[in-house]
Amino acid sequence: MASILRDFLTLLLLLAALGPSGSAATDERVYFSPPIAAVAAGDTLSVYVSIDSGISLVHYYRVRLQYDRSILHLDTIVPSRAWDSIALKYSGHSFFYKDSLDPISGEQYHDLFSAFYTQPPHIDGPNQLARIRFTALQSGISPVEFYSYRLENNVGLGQLIPCGATDGLVYVCPLPEGFMPGNMDGKPGINVADLTYLVSYLFRGGTAPIPLYLNADVNCDLSVNVADLTYLVSYLFRDGLPPCDPCNQGE
Repeated sequence: MASILRDFLTLLLLLAALGPSGSAATDERVYFSPPIAAVAAGDTLSVYVSIDSGISLVHYYRVRLQYDRSILHLDTIVPSRAWDSIALKYSGHSFFYKDSLDPISGEQYHDLFSAFYTQPPHIDGPNQLARIRFTALQSGISPVEFYSYRLENNVGLGQLIPCGATDGLVYVCPLPEGFMPGNMDGKPGINVADLTYLVSYLFRGGTAPIPLYLNADVNCDLSVNVADLTYLVSYLFRDGLPPCDPCNQGE
């Protein structure tokens, strides 16, 4: 008990030093929308490769993505309507996608590509680049991750558009046995021990909560970090919202 209290006091000091938790400034980025999707096994769902409002003059993109093939089956990838509407007015539009294998790592990924070869067609953010349709195969969770990505503008022969990338997650409900948002240590209930477990993982090289995103991403923001600690502190000691459950968001 003394060890738990000591770790909890350390946590409070850490949170105080970090200050209020707010949204980080948004960098120009390519991202999946919606960032989190929850469906039932057998359902189909669509996610979109999108760009935010800071990105403009995109005339070429190449995106390589990965996902858990035991959880999701890829049905099709098509250009978004924004690209289609431009293609109706201009010639020289190219689009394809294919299943590929990294010759070095041996990892599988899907490679999708779209470009205009005439000037001046382009697409600006916020907008969608492509729609990806999946079928959910079985209960579980699958990241939909950017294996790599590249955007170019339509100035001259094309120049790289620097930007960040934000991955997505698909939850196939009902989630596997053992899923309990906020439960880090696998023991019954959600309490101070779960806070100290997460502190150990984040700052002391401790064991990761298992399953990581299912139980530790308590605010459903696609990351496990100090924001999840502050969320749990609010829930346990300040009458805050309970850890989010993507399959029961209305609860």
